[in-house]
Amino acid sequence: MLSYYITIFGAGALCLAAVYQTILYFNKRDSLLLRYGVYLWSVFLFLCYRLVFGIGVQYHTHHFDFLNITIASDHTLLMITYIAYAIFWKQSLQLQKKDGRFIWYYYKSIAPVILIYIIWENITSNINVGFVEMIFYIIIRIYLAVFTFTTTIYTLKLRNNIYYVYLACGTISIILSGLFSTYVQLCLNGSLFTLNAFSWMIFGYFFETIFFSAAIGYKLKQETIEKIKALRKVLEQQKIIQAKDLEKAEAAYKAREDERSRIATELHDDLGSGLSTIRILAETTRANIDHVHGMYLEKISRQSKELLQNMGEIIWTLNTNNDTLENLIAYFRQHTAKTLNNANILYNFHIAETIPPVKISGANRRHILLLIKEALHNILKHAEATRVEIYISVSQEFRITIKDNGKGIPEKYIADSNGNGLRNMHKHANAVRGSIHITNHNGTVINFEAPVTSLSHESVI
Repeated sequence: MLSYYITIFGAGALCLAAVYQTILYFNKRDSLLLRYGVYLWSVFLFLCYRLVFGIGVQYHTHHFDFLNITIASDHTLLMITYIAYAIFWKQSLQLQKKDGRFIWYYYKSIAPVILIYIIWENITSNINVGFVEMIFYIIIRIYLAVFTFTTTIYTLKLRNNIYYVYLACGTISIILSGLFSTYVQLCLNGSLFTLNAFSWMIFGYFFETIFFSAAIGYKLKQETIEKIKALRKVLEQQKIIQAKDLEKAEAAYKAREDERSRIATELHDDLGSGLSTIRILAETTRANIDHVHGMYLEKISRQSKELLQNMGEIIWTLNTNNDTLENLIAYFRQHTAKTLNNANILYNFHIAETIPPVKISGANRRHILLLIKEALHNILKHAEATRVEIYISVSQEFRITIKDNGKGIPEKYIADSNGNGLRNMHKHANAVRGSIHITNHNGTVINFEAPVTSLSHESVI
């Protein structure tokens, strides 16, 4: 009875291990898990067969009356477990031909030899061949024993890795239990402490399963660690690449900004001083020349003045120290005051008390400045206004409202954006991803707004 319970215990443990390994295989799709699962299921079926047909019999045969043949079913199932074990062992060690010709060819011969023996065993179950059967039985046992001892020795050579130590311990467990089971069968009349020889073999299967499962678990853990290390290495390499790309981008940006500053400096130092000299000479000469030639010199002086003003705006645009919204508003206020003062037009600024530190690119600063200049030009040229109100606010949007008390703009020009001035204002607003709305209300009201987040980006045209 105790032998029966031991067999049930062994079969139950192997069933749990087989189910777990099968589930693990479907999750990971690892060929080693597949082969180990097949081995566990083969041993489990062998134990179940022993439970059903008698655990006290050393080897059981099954006779089919309707065919009048006897099948060595017990021995056949046992030999199948050897084939499954050999396949699992080869995969677990990742055996290659270069690892040793003897062990390689020995492994390759296992399945054919066992299959031949299974056929022979089933034939001799129906035909009496006398002592030949015993000789063949002894030969196959020696053959399998040599294979088992060879695999154990090969595994122990790799004992520096705990994975192979677990495999070796599992193999040693089944060897020792097999030898002890044979001792009980031959020397102790098949029983020790009320346990038959086969029950002692089950202890070997149990400990073998523990050690093999520990080896599989260790291997999966090491593979996971290696994958994590590889992933970290990839992430570190990506960080290095990103850092290098950032350095290149920063270097390119710095080179561009340095070039802008150099151009601005050269324009101011060389071209600016030259234009100033021309204007001064023209003014000096005009004071001492007749009226006709004085008109030409006045044109030269006026054009030089405009060139100086335009060049000043270009230098302001190129200078990276001016790339802030606060600087743009200050420059706009200065330019507007100068323009309206020269035209004797009253004006008033309504500017938010706090201006956030928003970066704005040089191209966008120039687009907004040109839009404002166009609006002021229309006031001076067409509106006949005497007063201008300017409102500036910053939140999520940057808003500028310019309102005059002039005669307004005809609705047909507003609707169709006729005229170069209106078209240019729309063009500059679109360039900074903004919009402009023009209405007539006791004069002309020009509303410009653009998202603050778009001001630091390059313009779209």
